[in-house]
Amino acid sequence: MSATDWDKRYETDHYVFGTDPSPFLEACAPRLRPGQKGLAVADGEGRNGVWMARQGVDVLALDWSEAGLAKARRLAKTWGVALRTECADMLAWAWPEGAFDVVCAMNFHPDPADQAFLFKAMARSLTPGGWLIFEGIHKSTRDHHDPLTLYDAPLMRALCADLIIETLSERDDGAKRRLQMLARRG
Repeated sequence: MSATDWDKRYETDHYVFGTDPSPFLEACAPRLRPGQKGLAVADGEGRNGVWMARQGVDVLALDWSEAGLAKARRLAKTWGVALRTECADMLAWAWPEGAFDVVCAMNFHPDPADQAFLFKAMARSLTPGGWLIFEGIHKSTRDHHDPLTLYDAPLMRALCADLIIETLSERDDGAKRRLQMLARRG
């Protein structure tokens, strides 16, 4: 979907994906500390970035939908937390080197041609010892997603070869099988 498509999808009063964070992100709470610098990749309406901010993380929410980020700012205001937002195409964004203690990429499904670049960019943007918290839909799931944008363990190991993978697991949530990974920069 294009940025325009996402803007149209998010231009509604309700939160398309809800306001609760990913359960996997919540399970990674012990890795988060107040004062850390965080990046919420493809954060859409902000449910994950805002939750990280509620844990005391200084979060930049990155997405290419301004409509989604406007809702993320509203959600942050509702919770009384600060959330920085940037509307950008992740392929053209100037990824900073070693800038974030934690990068969160939930339900992240870029085009297969862009996956290697984006995962390397996320890895480089981590500080030494910084965490990548990732969740995506597993290749065994049959839904509306392009099967080429879905993940399995061998693909994740290849995409994150520059990181130390702490956990890599699968979880069923009823409708979908998800791949979850917690990895850190050495």
